[in-house]
Amino acid sequence: MKIIITENQFKKIKERESYDRRLSSRYHKKGRKVKYTNDELIKIAKKYRTIKEWYNSVDKNSYNVARDRVNFMNRYNEGEGDKFWEDVTSHMKPDGWYGLKDIYVFEFFDGDKPIAAYIGLSCDVDRRHLEHTTDSCIYSKNQNETAVKKFLKNNPQLSHNFKKLTPEKVGFKEAQKLESYYETEYRNNGWQILNIAKTGGLGMKYLNSDDTLRNIALNYETKSEWKNNDRFTYNQAYKRGPEFWKDLTSHMKHHKNYLDTEEDLIKISKKYNTIDDWKNSEDEEDRKSYWRAYRRGKPAGLFLNKIFSPMS
Repeated sequence: MKIIITENQFKKIKERESYDRRLSSRYHKKGRKVKYTNDELIKIAKKYRTIKEWYNSVDKNSYNVARDRVNFMNRYNEGEGDKFWEDVTSHMKPDGWYGLKDIYVFEFFDGDKPIAAYIGLSCDVDRRHLEHTTDSCIYSKNQNETAVKKFLKNNPQLSHNFKKLTPEKVGFKEAQKLESYYETEYRNNGWQILNIAKTGGLGMKYLNSDDTLRNIALNYETKSEWKNNDRFTYNQAYKRGPEFWKDLTSHMKHHKNYLDTEEDLIKISKKYNTIDDWKNSEDEEDRKSYWRAYRRGKPAGLFLNKIFSPMS
Protein backbone atom coordinates (compact mmCIF):
# COMPACT_ATOMS: atom_id res chain seq x y z
CA MET A 1 0.00 0.00 0.00
CA LYS A 2 1.43 3.34 -1.05
CA ILE A 3 1.14 6.35 1.19
CA ILE A 4 0.77 9.55 -0.74
CA ILE A 5 1.81 12.80 0.93
CA THR A 6 1.60 16.32 -0.28
CA GLU A 7 4.60 18.45 -1.14
CA ASN A 8 3.96 20.57 1.95
CA GLN A 9 3.94 17.49 4.20
CA PHE A 10 7.18 16.26 2.60
CA LYS A 11 8.79 19.66 3.25
CA LYS A 12 7.80 19.54 6.92
CA ILE A 13 9.26 16.04 7.31
CA LYS A 14 12.58 17.17 5.83
CA GLU A 15 12.65 20.22 8.09
CA ARG A 16 12.04 18.01 11.11
CA GLU A 17 14.83 15.63 10.08
CA SER A 18 17.19 18.56 9.64
CA TYR A 19 16.23 19.90 13.07
CA ASP A 20 16.81 16.49 14.69
CA ARG A 21 20.26 16.21 13.09
CA ARG A 22 21.26 19.67 14.29
CA LEU A 23 19.91 18.99 17.77
CA SER A 24 21.74 15.68 17.97
CA SER A 25 24.97 17.30 16.80
CA ARG A 26 24.67 20.06 19.40
CA TYR A 27 24.02 17.59 22.18
CA HIS A 28 26.87 15.41 21.02
CA LYS A 29 29.25 18.35 21.27
CA LYS A 30 28.05 18.92 24.80
CA GLY A 31 28.54 15.26 25.60
CA ARG A 32 24.88 14.54 26.25
CA LYS A 33 24.11 11.95 23.59
CA VAL A 34 27.20 9.74 23.68
CA LYS A 35 26.16 6.36 25.05
CA TYR A 36 28.38 3.94 26.96
CA THR A 37 27.76 0.50 28.32
CA ASN A 38 28.58 -0.17 31.98
CA ASP A 39 31.64 -2.18 30.93
CA GLU A 40 32.87 0.68 28.73
CA LEU A 41 32.55 3.13 31.62
CA ILE A 42 34.51 0.81 33.93
CA LYS A 43 37.20 0.43 31.26
CA ILE A 44 37.53 4.21 30.79
CA ALA A 45 37.61 4.83 34.55
CA LYS A 46 40.56 2.46 34.95
CA LYS A 47 42.71 4.95 33.02
CA TYR A 48 42.58 7.36 35.96
CA ARG A 49 43.96 7.21 39.49
CA THR A 50 41.40 9.49 41.14
CA ILE A 51 37.86 10.68 40.56
CA LYS A 52 39.10 14.26 40.23
CA GLU A 53 41.60 13.24 37.54
CA TRP A 54 38.82 11.53 35.58
CA TYR A 55 36.50 14.53 35.97
CA ASN A 56 39.16 16.95 34.64
CA SER A 57 40.22 14.72 31.74
CA VAL A 58 39.25 14.57 28.06
CA ASP A 59 36.89 11.77 29.14
CA LYS A 60 34.78 14.09 31.28
CA ASN A 61 31.76 13.16 29.16
CA SER A 62 32.03 9.53 30.30
CA TYR A 63 32.28 10.72 33.92
CA ASN A 64 29.05 12.70 33.53
CA VAL A 65 27.33 9.72 31.92
CA ALA A 66 28.42 7.50 34.81
CA ARG A 67 27.13 9.95 37.42
CA ASP A 68 23.80 10.32 35.58
CA ARG A 69 23.51 6.53 35.43
CA VAL A 70 24.13 6.28 39.17
CA ASN A 71 21.30 8.72 39.86
CA PHE A 72 18.98 6.94 37.41
CA MET A 73 19.69 3.51 38.92
CA ASN A 74 19.17 4.77 42.47
CA ARG A 75 15.86 6.34 41.48
CA TYR A 76 14.35 2.98 40.53
CA ASN A 77 16.31 0.67 42.80
CA GLU A 78 17.82 2.33 45.84
CA GLY A 79 21.47 1.39 46.35
CA GLU A 80 21.97 -0.12 42.90
CA GLY A 81 23.55 3.06 41.55
CA ASP A 82 25.89 3.37 44.53
CA LYS A 83 27.03 -0.22 44.00
CA PHE A 84 27.69 0.51 40.32
CA TRP A 85 29.72 3.62 41.26
CA GLU A 86 31.81 1.54 43.69
CA ASP A 87 32.54 -0.93 40.89
CA VAL A 88 33.56 1.90 38.55
CA THR A 89 35.85 3.68 41.05
CA SER A 90 37.03 0.75 43.23
CA HIS A 91 40.63 1.06 41.94
CA MET A 92 40.82 4.82 42.56
CA LYS A 93 42.51 6.47 45.49
CA PRO A 94 40.69 9.17 47.46
CA ASP A 95 42.37 12.55 47.02
CA GLY A 96 42.22 16.03 48.49
CA TRP A 97 39.91 16.49 51.46
CA TYR A 98 38.66 12.92 51.16
CA GLY A 99 42.02 11.16 51.23
CA LEU A 100 43.64 9.33 54.14
CA LYS A 101 44.51 11.53 57.11
CA ASP A 102 46.78 11.64 60.16
CA ILE A 103 45.68 13.25 63.44
CA TYR A 104 48.35 15.44 65.05
CA VAL A 105 48.70 17.68 68.09
CA PHE A 106 50.79 20.67 69.19
CA GLU A 107 51.26 20.50 72.97
CA PHE A 108 52.49 23.53 74.97
CA PHE A 109 54.07 23.18 78.43
CA ASP A 110 55.23 25.47 81.21
CA GLY A 111 57.93 23.20 82.53
CA ASP A 112 56.06 19.94 83.06
CA LYS A 113 52.67 21.62 83.39
CA PRO A 114 50.30 21.16 80.39
CA ILE A 115 49.05 24.54 79.13
CA ALA A 116 47.48 24.40 75.68
CA ALA A 117 46.96 22.10 72.70
CA TYR A 118 46.03 22.37 69.05
CA ILE A 119 44.55 19.25 67.44
CA GLY A 120 44.43 18.90 63.67
CA LEU A 121 44.25 16.46 60.79
CA SER A 122 46.23 16.42 57.57
CA CYS A 123 47.24 14.18 54.69
CA ASP A 124 50.82 15.49 55.12
CA VAL A 125 51.76 16.20 58.75
CA ASP A 126 55.29 17.35 57.90
CA ARG A 127 53.92 20.03 55.58
CA ARG A 128 51.29 21.02 58.14
CA HIS A 129 53.94 21.32 60.87
CA LEU A 130 55.91 23.69 58.65
CA GLU A 131 52.82 25.77 57.86
CA HIS A 132 51.92 26.16 61.52
CA THR A 133 55.41 27.23 62.59
CA THR A 134 56.35 29.44 59.61
CA ASP A 135 52.96 30.65 58.28
CA SER A 136 53.92 29.42 54.81
CA CYS A 137 50.50 27.99 53.97
CA ILE A 138 50.30 26.75 50.36
CA TYR A 139 46.60 27.65 50.17
CA SER A 140 47.14 31.37 50.61
CA LYS A 141 49.47 33.80 48.90
CA ASN A 142 49.73 35.75 52.14
CA GLN A 143 51.54 34.31 55.13
CA ASN A 144 48.85 34.70 57.79
CA GLU A 145 49.37 33.78 61.41
CA THR A 146 47.84 30.46 62.38
CA ALA A 147 46.55 29.87 65.91
CA VAL A 148 49.71 27.88 66.67
CA LYS A 149 52.09 30.53 65.32
CA LYS A 150 50.28 33.30 67.19
CA PHE A 151 50.41 31.34 70.45
CA LEU A 152 54.12 30.61 69.94
CA LYS A 153 54.86 34.30 69.39
CA ASN A 154 52.84 35.44 72.42
CA ASN A 155 54.26 32.76 74.73
CA PRO A 156 57.97 32.36 73.91
CA GLN A 157 58.71 31.03 77.40
CA LEU A 158 56.66 27.87 76.79
CA SER A 159 58.08 24.67 75.36
CA HIS A 160 56.09 22.73 72.80
CA ASN A 161 55.87 19.26 71.35
CA PHE A 162 54.48 18.11 68.00
CA LYS A 163 53.37 14.52 67.51
CA LYS A 164 51.03 12.26 65.59
CA LEU A 165 48.13 10.75 67.53
CA THR A 166 47.35 8.03 64.98
CA PRO A 167 49.87 5.23 64.29
CA GLU A 168 48.84 5.21 60.63
CA LYS A 169 46.60 7.18 58.28
CA VAL A 170 42.87 6.61 58.54
CA GLY A 171 39.91 7.28 56.24
CA PHE A 172 38.50 10.81 56.21
CA LYS A 173 35.28 9.88 58.02
CA GLU A 174 37.16 8.17 60.83
CA ALA A 175 39.64 11.08 60.92
CA GLN A 176 36.79 13.54 61.49
CA LYS A 177 35.52 11.53 64.47
CA LEU A 178 39.03 11.04 65.92
CA GLU A 179 39.89 14.72 65.71
CA SER A 180 36.76 15.63 67.67
CA TYR A 181 37.44 12.79 70.12
CA TYR A 182 41.01 13.94 70.88
CA GLU A 183 39.90 17.55 71.26
CA THR A 184 37.36 16.47 73.89
CA GLU A 185 39.99 14.35 75.67
CA TYR A 186 42.50 17.21 75.86
CA ARG A 187 39.82 19.68 76.97
CA ASN A 188 38.58 17.34 79.72
CA ASN A 189 42.16 16.90 80.94
CA GLY A 190 42.53 20.64 81.54
CA TRP A 191 44.28 21.76 78.34
CA GLN A 192 43.39 25.08 76.71
CA ILE A 193 42.25 24.29 73.16
CA LEU A 194 43.72 26.61 70.51
CA ASN A 195 41.53 25.47 67.60
CA ILE A 196 39.51 28.30 66.08
CA ALA A 197 37.52 26.25 63.57
CA LYS A 198 35.38 23.41 64.84
CA THR A 199 37.23 20.10 64.81
CA GLY A 200 35.94 17.37 62.53
CA GLY A 201 36.47 19.41 59.36
CA LEU A 202 38.53 18.05 56.50
CA GLY A 203 41.34 20.56 56.57
CA MET A 204 41.94 23.75 54.59
CA LYS A 205 39.22 25.45 56.63
CA TYR A 206 41.41 27.56 58.90
CA LEU A 207 39.39 30.62 59.97
CA ASN A 208 41.11 33.94 60.60
CA SER A 209 39.91 36.16 63.43
CA ASP A 210 38.20 39.49 62.68
CA ASP A 211 41.34 41.38 63.75
CA THR A 212 43.51 39.26 61.46
CA LEU A 213 41.21 39.96 58.52
CA ARG A 214 41.32 43.69 59.29
CA ASN A 215 45.14 43.63 59.18
CA ILE A 216 45.08 41.69 55.91
CA ALA A 217 42.57 44.12 54.35
CA LEU A 218 44.87 47.07 55.10
CA ASN A 219 47.40 45.60 52.65
CA TYR A 220 45.10 46.29 49.69
CA GLU A 221 43.84 49.49 48.09
CA THR A 222 40.88 47.91 46.25
CA LYS A 223 38.57 44.94 46.71
CA SER A 224 39.58 43.50 43.35
CA GLU A 225 43.27 43.63 44.34
CA TRP A 226 42.49 41.68 47.51
CA LYS A 227 40.33 39.16 45.68
CA ASN A 228 42.97 38.54 42.99
CA ASN A 229 45.83 38.14 45.46
CA ASP A 230 44.22 36.27 48.35
CA ARG A 231 40.79 34.91 47.48
CA PHE A 232 40.77 32.63 50.54
CA THR A 233 40.79 35.43 53.15
CA TYR A 234 38.68 37.65 50.87
CA ASN A 235 35.89 35.06 50.89
CA GLN A 236 36.19 34.58 54.65
CA ALA A 237 35.73 38.30 55.24
CA TYR A 238 32.89 38.68 52.74
CA LYS A 239 30.88 35.87 54.36
CA ARG A 240 30.94 37.54 57.79
CA GLY A 241 28.11 39.88 56.92
CA PRO A 242 27.53 43.21 55.15
CA GLU A 243 28.27 45.39 58.20
CA PHE A 244 31.65 43.77 58.85
CA TRP A 245 32.47 43.83 55.13
CA LYS A 246 31.58 47.53 54.79
CA ASP A 247 33.69 48.46 57.80
CA LEU A 248 36.58 46.25 56.65
CA THR A 249 36.77 47.78 53.17
CA SER A 250 35.91 51.40 54.06
CA HIS A 251 39.49 52.53 53.32
CA MET A 252 39.54 50.94 49.87
CA LYS A 253 39.20 52.93 46.69
CA HIS A 254 36.69 52.11 44.03
CA HIS A 255 38.02 50.80 40.75
CA LYS A 256 39.16 53.65 38.53
CA ASN A 257 36.59 52.73 35.86
CA TYR A 258 33.66 53.48 38.17
CA LEU A 259 32.31 56.84 39.34
CA ASP A 260 29.81 56.98 42.16
CA THR A 261 28.13 60.35 41.88
CA GLU A 262 26.27 62.34 39.26
CA GLU A 263 28.53 65.29 40.08
CA ASP A 264 31.55 63.32 38.81
CA LEU A 265 29.81 62.68 35.50
CA ILE A 266 28.57 66.26 35.16
CA LYS A 267 32.11 67.52 35.74
CA ILE A 268 33.43 65.36 32.88
CA SER A 269 30.56 66.35 30.57
CA LYS A 270 31.54 70.02 30.82
CA LYS A 271 34.67 69.26 28.81
CA TYR A 272 32.51 68.67 25.71
CA ASN A 273 30.18 70.81 23.60
CA THR A 274 27.85 68.02 22.47
CA ILE A 275 26.86 64.53 23.51
CA ASP A 276 28.44 63.16 20.35
CA ASP A 277 31.73 64.87 21.18
CA TRP A 278 31.69 63.17 24.57
CA LYS A 279 30.66 59.81 23.13
CA ASN A 280 33.47 59.90 20.53
CA SER A 281 36.13 61.40 22.78
CA GLU A 282 39.75 60.44 22.15
CA ASP A 283 40.14 59.92 25.90
CA GLU A 284 39.24 56.29 26.60
CA GLU A 285 38.26 56.95 30.21
CA ASP A 286 35.95 59.77 29.14
CA ARG A 287 34.29 57.50 26.57
CA LYS A 288 33.65 54.98 29.34
CA SER A 289 32.21 57.70 31.54
CA TYR A 290 29.77 58.59 28.74
CA TRP A 291 28.37 55.06 28.74
CA ARG A 292 28.13 55.11 32.53
CA ALA A 293 26.08 58.27 32.27
CA TYR A 294 23.97 56.73 29.51
CA ARG A 295 23.19 53.65 31.60
CA ARG A 296 22.45 55.56 34.79
CA GLY A 297 18.78 55.31 35.63
CA LYS A 298 15.98 53.70 33.66
CA PRO A 299 15.25 53.83 30.81
CA ALA A 300 18.80 54.12 29.50
CA GLY A 301 19.68 57.64 28.43
CA LEU A 302 17.18 59.34 30.72
CA PHE A 303 19.85 60.72 33.08
CA LEU A 304 21.95 61.81 30.12
CA ASN A 305 19.12 63.73 28.45
CA LYS A 306 17.88 65.22 31.69
CA ILE A 307 21.21 66.53 32.91
CA PHE A 308 22.63 67.55 29.55
CA SER A 309 19.52 68.81 27.76
CA PRO A 310 21.40 71.89 26.44
CA MET A 311 23.64 69.57 24.49
CA SER A 312 22.66 68.54 20.97
